[in-house]
Amino acid sequence: MTAPLIIRPLLLAGMLTLAAASAPRALAAQDQPIASDVKAYLRQFVNKLREFRVGSDEVDWGQVESKALAAAAGAQTITDAHPGIRAALVEIRDPWAVYRSASGQVVGPDQPRCVRTTATAPSVPADVGYLKATPTPNRGIRAEREAAAAVRTKLKSGDDNGAVHWIIDLRGYFMGTLPAAVIGLSPIMGDGTVFKMQYANNVVPFNANESSIKSNGDELQIDLGRFKLSSQKRRIAVLVDGGTAGVGELLAIAFMGRSNTRVFGTPTCGIPPMRLVPQKLKDGAEFSLSAFHVQDRDGRVYRGPIEPTERIEGESELFSRALAWVSTGK
Repeated sequence: MTAPLIIRPLLLAGMLTLAAASAPRALAAQDQPIASDVKAYLRQFVNKLREFRVGSDEVDWGQVESKALAAAAGAQTITDAHPGIRAALVEIRDPWAVYRSASGQVVGPDQPRCVRTTATAPSVPADVGYLKATPTPNRGIRAEREAAAAVRTKLKSGDDNGAVHWIIDLRGYFMGTLPAAVIGLSPIMGDGTVFKMQYANNVVPFNANESSIKSNGDELQIDLGRFKLSSQKRRIAVLVDGGTAGVGELLAIAFMGRSNTRVFGTPTCGIPPMRLVPQKLKDGAEFSLSAFHVQDRDGRVYRGPIEPTERIEGESELFSRALAWVSTGK
């Protein structure tokens, strides 16, 4: 008579276990399908990146979309999908890539860390000119013109005093505005087209004899009148380091490919000269990418740190080697 009393609880426990096993399992967030409106948003975002990314044909956009959707697995809102947005921005390999949500949350890959440095002026012989290029703050066209004229004055003064060869020091040149720097130094860059700005949909060349330059679609004119250095065959040493970024890197590229020119120092930071004006998305968010890549006069496109012709770490070694080269060509 006691056997049934023992068996019944065991049977009940077995039935409960079976019921639990057959009950629907709650889906983990990552196992849920992405909400259809979120998936559509991510795809539209990738299409926008494709429209504005410089050198769009270099990117496997199918892979960008796949990685974005995979990283946003289970997302039910756009905020949930931020890992997918970040994955897309990482995949397109653009140092300026950044997304800002309508509420102000910033999403994007880690920005390059530029190591700013302090540089001292070397003692140079009379036939060598030294010019420490410094960034120009964005204070309007008048300030830009004055800055460009100051660079021209230094070049002319050195030329008048017998400087044949030059050391152009771009170490620590971090960002700055574009027109003053380029137009100020253009007389020493050589003849013809010294670089090209490769935008998403067109390529804009800059000739060393021009007095205007296009920046983010706007043409800025800085006419400093006729200026020409003495017609001597000059050697130019360009100094760079990890603090050379943006416009500083563009200036270094402007000398790349010029005859009798060498770049000394350590690799530059690798940040393109300018960020694209932020592009709006339908929900009020916005994103920004690099405005352009730079091609040197030989057509090479730079998408990261510039490797110097000769890598030299220490300052005293850097000066002695650069000076030896401009003086002897060896």
